[in-house]
Amino acid sequence: MQAWHELVGDAKFLAALTATDERIASEARRGRCPLCGGRLDRGDFPRKPRPGLGAAESSWSKRISLCCSEEGCRHRVTPPSVRFLGRKVYAAPFIVIALVSAAAAATAAAAIASARTRRRWAEWWQTTFLASACWSELRGRLVPAVSERGLPGSLLARFEGAASEALASMLSAISAVTTPRGLRSVRAM
Repeated sequence: MQAWHELVGDAKFLAALTATDERIASEARRGRCPLCGGRLDRGDFPRKPRPGLGAAESSWSKRISLCCSEEGCRHRVTPPSVRFLGRKVYAAPFIVIALVSAAAAATAAAAIASARTRRRWAEWWQTTFLASACWSELRGRLVPAVSERGLPGSLLARFEGAASEALASMLSAISAVTTPRGLRSVRAM
């Protein structure tokens, strides 16, 4: 079984997540602009993901985004992503790995992000994620309930398979949190 920290340098795993994002964006692009009904074109945003991704970095240097083609509208549509958590620069799988590895292998976690960054991400999971519409919808499908205090590890433990399969499945399940609508606080709704 592959250890979590081994996924950081796994080019095949990183390429699979890129392919998943491309597929999700392709499906979203078949839709129309929610404001005017215009065609959606690609209008990606540059990203400088952390930690460095080696050979995979070029394929992770953009966050896929769509833009309405109608003059005067140009409304942006951000499809869900398994690679990025919203506007964050840290690659989503490595945020999870750093927090899950923190308990098992501090050196692996430290190689991904500093202790301060890991604390900030742990707080994000306990505040922003727990208040999100994405989590509100997802937790209703998880029986028995996931320990919210143990996020993201307790959620990751629900997904079966090798480390790469479990992590990819979890990131797909929470991909709605990477969009403005999925991140919206249920308290504000």
